[in-house]
Amino acid sequence: MTPDVFQRRAFTVDGQGFDWADLVTAAHTWGNWKEAERVAVRAVQADTLTQLPDGPPGDNKFTDALQRFRYDRRLLSADELHIWLEGRGLDSESLLQYIRGAECTSPAEPEAGVIDTRKAFQATWVNAVCSGLLRRVGQRLAAHLAVAYASGMPMVQRPLAADEMESLNLAYETFSLRVDDAAARRELEQRHTDWTRLDVLQVHSPDDQMIREIALCVRVDGRLLSDVAYDAGIAIELQHIELQDAAELMRPQMLGARTGELLGPFSLGPADHRLVEILKRQPPSFDDTGMAQRARARAFERAVQHEVADRVAFDELP
Repeated sequence: MTPDVFQRRAFTVDGQGFDWADLVTAAHTWGNWKEAERVAVRAVQADTLTQLPDGPPGDNKFTDALQRFRYDRRLLSADELHIWLEGRGLDSESLLQYIRGAECTSPAEPEAGVIDTRKAFQATWVNAVCSGLLRRVGQRLAAHLAVAYASGMPMVQRPLAADEMESLNLAYETFSLRVDDAAARRELEQRHTDWTRLDVLQVHSPDDQMIREIALCVRVDGRLLSDVAYDAGIAIELQHIELQDAAELMRPQMLGARTGELLGPFSLGPADHRLVEILKRQPPSFDDTGMAQRARARAFERAVQHEVADRVAFDELP
């Protein structure tokens, strides 16, 4: 890994550029680097590469993990993978070490003094890049900078230092206070349908005909869903869900359902057939302390996203 890797541009905020080295500084400040180091050193100490069978790793678990890594990053060809690794100061061996370390069981905690500082840094860099940690840190840092500059904070000195990070953290926390109840209430109104809570009774069975017969007993004979399910030997579940979390096939009927209404049958798969009874609907209310906090958090997140979109131009994150 060459020093110029750390000089690669990650993004600009109001025209001021920040490099990959700044992401490492932020990761140190926020404790992310320490966690990556712990995981990386643990993997090295386990010497996971020596646990591989002779020749290329061929076990399904390893192969699947490597395939997911490539597909998640759209590195479909060998050339694309090579370019991606080379641009981050990595090679195929370091990627294999990361994949195997992520898939294998290692000692709970690293032992002090087992590997030298340089090797520990290299292993940590591999983990921080390949796990996506530095990418997430970069997105977080960009958000902190955008919010800080929106609040009137002077541009930070480069390269980024620990004391500048403290100022950014303070500015970010202060910015959250600018989200008033009016913004939170607007957010709640926009999320009114998604955040509506439902208490439901649900029965499901691999037998489509059985579910249809239960529905007839309830709708035609007027029997209770719980009684019919008990007689049929089918378990009944009490669930508390939000509309946004309901299965896509079920959501349209749940949207306008009344309390006490039986919905379905729904066929969510070849062996997954369900009935749902609505016990209670609870629209989101700002009088609910938890819901109000959630709305404020979402309004704050939206405000941050606005500043990022307005001020940040991303080049390339690790």
